[in-house]
Amino acid sequence: MQRHVSFVTGAASGIGLAIAQQLSRRGDAVAIADLNVKAGEAAAQALRDSGHEAIFVELDVAKRESWVKAVNLRGTWALKRFSQP
Repeated sequence: MQRHVSFVTGAASGIGLAIAQQLSRRGDAVAIADLNVKAGEAAAQALRDSGHEAIFVELDVAKRESWVKAVNLRGTWALKRFSQP
């Protein structure tokens, strides 16, 4: 079975959240990236409570260093989740 990890920006609410929910329903593990920590953590928890794999990654899309940190965190999470045989 092929596994996908999706990284969705602006996913704490609105269209980004709807996209994250749809991707999780198709079986993707989802990294919810957003500047709004409280809403992002709640969105990720709601997906996990529904039986899906999700994490929250704080991201300010206007700052390069925020991207580097977010992508590295998401990558580490994905490797831990899917490198097991």
